Amino acid sequence: CNDLEFCYETLVNYVTAKGVNNGVLEIVNLRNQNKIEKPNLITIASNGSVGSVFFQNFYFVVSGDILVFEPKKEGGIDEYIGIFLKTVMDREKYKYSYGVKPGLDRVKKTTIQLPVDEEGLVNWDFMREYVKSLPMAIFLDLLDSGIDINYSEW
Repeated sequence: CNDLEFCYETLVNYVTAKGVNNGVLEIVNLRNQNKIEKPNLITIASNGSVGSVFFQNFYFVVSGDILVFEPKKEGGIDEYIGIFLKTVMDREKYKYSYGVKPGLDRVKKTTIQLPVDEEGLVNWDFMREYVKSLPMAIFLDLLDSGIDINYSEW
């Protein structure tokens, strides 16, 4: 759900510490939720499937076992940059286990390597264009355009 006003009348993803299905356990009614997270954020499971990283591109709500991060990019990130960051952050999952959970302080101290431009600034455009160049990126374009995909024809 991308329109918050409309979302109050509909259902949205409830993100938990699952390691599959983008961390979504079930669909819930927003009207009954206390904290609503905005789209285009990164979630990390601090319990359950410890260290699982997902990009959330719709309004959503979370369980207490989820850390929510907003990348420091003016204007926010889109799904292409979100997928790039999710993939890079996933490489840090090996550091965590049930005994060494990714708490807020521990995750904030984590350093990830990102592409930079000639001036040494994070190259957001490179990330976007790289993900767009991948074969699966066509599906993101189709979903954004609202075209129905009929998988039975494959």
